Amino acid sequence: MNLPYRVAAVVLLGALVSQTALHAVDGKKAEYIGGTVTGMPEKTEGKLDTSNEVTLTFTPDKKERLALAIPYDKITSIEYGQ
Repeated sequence: MNLPYRVAAVVLLGALVSQTALHAVDGKKAEYIGGTVTGMPEKTEGKLDTSNEVTLTFTPDKKERLALAIPYDKITSIEYGQ
């Protein structure tokens, strides 16, 4: 298992379900809070796309930043909280 993919997946999913004011984004966005992905600054907002059958894709709002694609078979755990 590639550790950067695992860390990125947990961070992105955590950002999606976060209900705190510090990390709040509108209901159609996700936020990359930070982690091991080089070239993606902390607190990058964007959209999470689950329409692909093979990969989960995070696309930053700023066009100059590259999208992050995480194969579903590399995601080993998901956390959810209110």
